[in-house]
Amino acid sequence: MKKFILLILAVVFCIAVLASCGSDSSDGGDKTDDVQATGGDETGNGDDPGDEQPTGHIHDLTDEMKAKVYKWVEFDLPSDLRQAVVDYMYEQASVEWVCAESFGVKEEWEHWGIDLDFQKGVKYTGQPYANSQVNVALFKRVLKDGTYTSPSTSWDDVHGSQCVSSILNALQQCFIIDGWSYSLNPGSESFDGIKVGDYKVDIKPVNQETPTLKVCEDNGKDVIFDAYSKLQKGDTIITVNNWVHARMVVDVTIVKNNAGVLNTRRSVVKCVEQTNAFDTSRSDVKTTWRVDKMYTFEELYADGYLPATYEELQTGISHIPYITLDVENTPNVLAKGQLLGNVRSNYPVRYVILEVLGENGEVVKEYTVRGQMNDYAFGLRKYSYNLFGDGLEKGNYTFVMTAGIAAGEIEFERVAFTVE
Repeated sequence: MKKFILLILAVVFCIAVLASCGSDSSDGGDKTDDVQATGGDETGNGDDPGDEQPTGHIHDLTDEMKAKVYKWVEFDLPSDLRQAVVDYMYEQASVEWVCAESFGVKEEWEHWGIDLDFQKGVKYTGQPYANSQVNVALFKRVLKDGTYTSPSTSWDDVHGSQCVSSILNALQQCFIIDGWSYSLNPGSESFDGIKVGDYKVDIKPVNQETPTLKVCEDNGKDVIFDAYSKLQKGDTIITVNNWVHARMVVDVTIVKNNAGVLNTRRSVVKCVEQTNAFDTSRSDVKTTWRVDKMYTFEELYADGYLPATYEELQTGISHIPYITLDVENTPNVLAKGQLLGNVRSNYPVRYVILEVLGENGEVVKEYTVRGQMNDYAFGLRKYSYNLFGDGLEKGNYTFVMTAGIAAGEIEFERVAFTVE
């Protein structure tokens, strides 16, 4: 990835009410409508070699910090933040894999549930719907020759992502944001973004949320529709009403009549999202993802979606991601079945992969520490037994430690050691 350029991208608009909830703002004949599309493919993905590096990015990793650690790495930021977050949603939605053995994702709560069946031998597109908060890099690591299965039906165990975590996977490509639905909800004190538009919302304490349907009703259609019309690519919309669902905005088409009145039944928002059901409208792929799905303003309003954006998307300035390892794991330490050191980052550490390889490079032991999208450090010592267990037989081995954030991973250590 390149370091990024500030391009203010197209205006993206969103959210809606059922057609039965008509209002004057939704009137207007088809023949007199003026269609305005914004946020489309005209904007590049930032890979042009001629791009110049914008100034102002924030280096959290100081020279003093670098001098105090064993190893460190900084990751490049993408040149176009808005395009980058949308592209990563597409990447999650396009991962192809074949089900090695049939498994399901089964959960049931008071207001909603999951009942997904993945069939042996069937090719699927997109990461499975699950609550394990796995990004693309880690999901690809668990594939075996392009296949995947799960011994568990719990959505906490199956490798994949749900609607909120898939969006956070994308946003964490570019900026720091904690991994909870509250982070995306303007009605929570834990909200990490910026409201789009002038709607008002009562802020609830940490770990509480205002029902978004009520926010829409209290503000009225005109205010909410105006807010949708100010969205841009990469922004998010969220509904919280006994259950939570979030979508990322890709593009918007605004339709007005000759008098300039917004047609809210024809103005649409194109979104990409992860869902808890297979898309039965598609015959080309088997997927739980909705890619480039259109929603009218009326539909979104009726479902209580609130629009939000993020400071980094507005300014194009962000914190440069880094990961550090403070202490080296020496051959002597490893031979004793011990681990030392702390992995730290200014972005959530998504995983630390610990491996012991045999003389022929085969994996003898392995353990993966998975973060919860808001863990910024892991001490390795407490995972010594998880990796080594009761010890290794005599022989020559290689220890490999890889750490990853949403934006990338680094192999920090590859150390040969001998157990005598």
